[in-house]
Amino acid sequence: MLSKTSLSPEHPVFPMDDSLMPALYDRLSTAADHKDSLDLPLKAIMYEFFGLLVRLVPASANPIPLPRQKSIYVEQCLHYLHAHYCENVTVERMSSSLKLDRKYLSALFKKTVGLPPQQYLLNFRVAKACELLTETPCSIGEISRSVGYQDPLLFSRMFKKVKGCSPKEYRIRHAGNDIVL
Repeated sequence: MLSKTSLSPEHPVFPMDDSLMPALYDRLSTAADHKDSLDLPLKAIMYEFFGLLVRLVPASANPIPLPRQKSIYVEQCLHYLHAHYCENVTVERMSSSLKLDRKYLSALFKKTVGLPPQQYLLNFRVAKACELLTETPCSIGEISRSVGYQDPLLFSRMFKKVKGCSPKEYRIRHAGNDIVL
């Protein structure tokens, strides 16, 4: 069945159809929960699932070009970083979640984005911190924890490295910059 799709061990990810997949999953869960469930209803639902996969990611005579495959990895990496920036993110953990070699992912990311993943993450965290500094009354410690730094001193050092000033100085400089019409 899977041979009729473009899915493979190298490319196991497919777009989820938000209108059909949740209903199929619910039906499958309900059928599996019945103690007297028969194999036939479960198989019927699985066939519907595979039919949907064939429609979503059909096998093609022309496989995805290599540059597009690489950009998909970087897109997945960026999605991971944006979703987990407030956690203890490491390249090892990220590459493991994407089932890629750490060195390969780092090199691909740097080539595509122009920065290593850790530098991109630092810049992203600082940008989020800038938003919080100007838009909320949260303390520096609260902001540091909300962007992934448990140590406010380390956060301040990293912030200053990127912005050239401390978080407190940044907040003072950008306080009241909202223009009211």
